[in-house]
Amino acid sequence: MAPADDSDEEEERKSDAEEEAPEAGAVAAVAEEAEEEEPPLVDAEGWMNMMDGKIRKRTLKEGKGGCPEMKQDVRCSVEIRLEDPSEESGEGELLMRWPEMRYRIGEGEAVPVLELCLRHMKEGEEAELFGASNMAWGPAGLRAAGESEQAIPPDADVRLRVTLVELLGISGSSQPSWNDLIQEVTWRKTNGNDYYKRQEYHKSLRSYAAGIQLFTDTGMEPPEYIEEGDRERVRAMALNIVADCGANLAAAHLELGNAVAAKASAEAALEIRPEHMKCLYRLAKASLTLDDFDGCEDALNKGFALDAENAALMQVQADLKHKNMVYQARSKKMAGKVFGGLEYPDLMAEKIAEKERRKKEEEEEDRWINWLKQAFFSWFDAKVAALLAVAAVLLMVALLLMPKRHWPIILMMFVMCVPAGIGLYIGSQEEDAKEKRTGHHKKKTS
Repeated sequence: MAPADDSDEEEERKSDAEEEAPEAGAVAAVAEEAEEEEPPLVDAEGWMNMMDGKIRKRTLKEGKGGCPEMKQDVRCSVEIRLEDPSEESGEGELLMRWPEMRYRIGEGEAVPVLELCLRHMKEGEEAELFGASNMAWGPAGLRAAGESEQAIPPDADVRLRVTLVELLGISGSSQPSWNDLIQEVTWRKTNGNDYYKRQEYHKSLRSYAAGIQLFTDTGMEPPEYIEEGDRERVRAMALNIVADCGANLAAAHLELGNAVAAKASAEAALEIRPEHMKCLYRLAKASLTLDDFDGCEDALNKGFALDAENAALMQVQADLKHKNMVYQARSKKMAGKVFGGLEYPDLMAEKIAEKERRKKEEEEEDRWINWLKQAFFSWFDAKVAALLAVAAVLLMVALLLMPKRHWPIILMMFVMCVPAGIGLYIGSQEEDAKEKRTGHHKKKTS
């Protein structure tokens, strides 16, 4: 499987618990079948009936040696097609091709049809497998991990072509070498990344956790047989890959909505590599989910110190600011409800100041309203309003009676004459008022 890019982009998905549930009973049945070791029945076409017709295997190329044992690691390649009875071969088009996979027999990481048939294959053997839907990917199907693949639909019977490339060591049979540990943790991370891409988050959790556990048990210090000049390099390699598994473990926990576990995973990984950017990002995201604003800000500051332009951190920072504003607004509203009726001196002073401010605003508003009223009534004249109304009525009558070709002339006369008439009227009124004031003044002086 190809390594994942650890993206946090979300698609619409089903619960992983529901996806994995159909396999639990089947895996147990596969283990039982493996323990019984009864020779499978072979039909005329070479198909071995491995489990009541639900799992069948046909050898295409013979292998050599023995079959894998429980807890033994195997490397294999897998091609997946749908069962298609309309085709002479019984196979549909190719959906997925996995050039190199590594499984541990008995762990149940592989689907039942693959797990059981690998248990009955030899190194170098090529085989064709049939698996009924409940022995393959069941009602959940399997999402594509990239553009080169097609998804396996729900409740689909499948055909697999499998080559058992190599039998590896048996887990726990001897002390693994440093290289063995590096290879195994790399395998766990690779499988975990593939499960993460396919949104099989529970499986990805198990893979990442198993990779981390390898060096938790043995420690991060290289063994004595590694030369002094290489020790720091190989130790850094182990630290990097274990920290990567920790960051990805935190990402899977976040996808499953477990922010507490995500935060713990990120913090544990940062103890190994404090400058791991993805760990800092996931720690910030988990802290924000838990409303730990201080923890989120601390993780962001450490991340920006390493990369001031990191887009993912900037998005979390924006989310933090928004969530903090919402929290403060709610806190202020709640404080108003709880303490609003209490007569504390500082609260009373604040209330008095608020009342004075509102009073001044109301007085200022009243002054403007009074000024506008006075200005309007000093300008307004009932006779002028009557003249305007009469002129408007006459205009409407003229427009209704006269042909449209005369409308421009009528409108021009209205626009020119009505204001002029009103102006003459107002001027005469002012002259009359002036004469009255002059006459009144003369009477007083005489």
